[in-house]
Amino acid sequence: MLQWQQDLLFEIAILSARFQEVNYDDEDYSWVHIPCFELPRGWNQSVTGLLIELPAAYPEVPPDGFYVDKNLRPANGKPMTHYFEDQGHYNPYAQYGWAWYCIHPSRSSWQPSAHVLQGDNLVKYIELIRTVLTQAAS
Repeated sequence: MLQWQQDLLFEIAILSARFQEVNYDDEDYSWVHIPCFELPRGWNQSVTGLLIELPAAYPEVPPDGFYVDKNLRPANGKPMTHYFEDQGHYNPYAQYGWAWYCIHPSRSSWQPSAHVLQGDNLVKYIELIRTVLTQAAS
């Protein structure tokens, strides 16, 4: 097993301690799935599935957006930007009930480290997701 795969499994172990269930691609290590991701206040539902695709160059390259359940809406009725339910270039998983939420951490702001907990990782990426979802619902 390569070092980056061991590091990813360590990140997944940390996530598993925080969430009830965490699934991942144990062959290609190309995605992580949290079936029951608790949403911040202000959404039309309290939980959503969360799917994160990992780029081939992860962790040097950050994930590019994430997927949530379709029909996720801010409770205040505010229009959503960077959210795509329709199938197409941005959302190849629409037919499976996923909507793509587009966030792009810049490569210059994403700083992985040889010591997983000292650099950017999936735990910090999920904190970014929570921040984005909090701001979108306020």
